[in-house]
Amino acid sequence: MDLRRPICHEAGHAVVGLFLGFRIDGIEVFEGRLRTICELDAKHRTDTERFIFLAGGIAGEKSGLGEYDPGGCNDDQKKILDRRGDSIKTYLPHAIGIIDSNRECFQELRRKITNRAIEEGSETSITGGKSSFKLITGDEMQRIWTALQAVK
Repeated sequence: MDLRRPICHEAGHAVVGLFLGFRIDGIEVFEGRLRTICELDAKHRTDTERFIFLAGGIAGEKSGLGEYDPGGCNDDQKKILDRRGDSIKTYLPHAIGIIDSNRECFQELRRKITNRAIEEGSETSITGGKSSFKLITGDEMQRIWTALQAVK
């Protein structure tokens, strides 16, 4: 399975979330799919911030791969529409701008997530282990974010 697209997608969510000040608890594999664990509906967040965060996934794909899978954003688009937002494409330019201005963090998160996915995948296939596990913690992402912001 090619993990580049889902890794770019989740790294995009994470970078946009960190930039906007969301609490990100990590990226995990849950029931065989990658997902970013974020406090999306915290009361102090605006709808626009939520929508930009949700567009961060396809922004990560576009930034990392040059394009995004329109079918891969259905869940994020549904979350936006459920919260009375517009098309995900409305929020995409802002999310891409955030990732572009934080390229080093995006690349480092991609690298870490990829390495962990390979390690965990190898271990899981050897042990016949669990189908859900954390790839990177929120604390690890925050350390990367903080370190790379300090050098800007």
